Amino acid sequence: MYNSIGYAYVTPNPPIKGHQFTVGFQGFLSQNIAPGAKIDLTLKYGSVQLYKAALDFCETIMLVNRACPLEDGVVTFEESFVIPLEVRK
Repeated sequence: MYNSIGYAYVTPNPPIKGHQFTVGFQGFLSQNIAPGAKIDLTLKYGSVQLYKAALDFCETIMLVNRACPLEDGVVTFEESFVIPLEVRK
């Protein structure tokens, strides 16, 4: 079995500038994630690509108060933040 995401959600959908935005998911890790792990991340809104990058996974999850290593098994994540008014549409 491979790493997988069972479900993901965002609220509100669509996001509203200047308001709180929540993103969450539940997934499954088939093996431990150790420091040095890399991730290819692509964020899209509909068919529009908003962001694409190759990132250090463990450095990235530190931004949302998580840390490596992550143990294999079920992983649940939810984070909320305010979308700045300066964000382009």
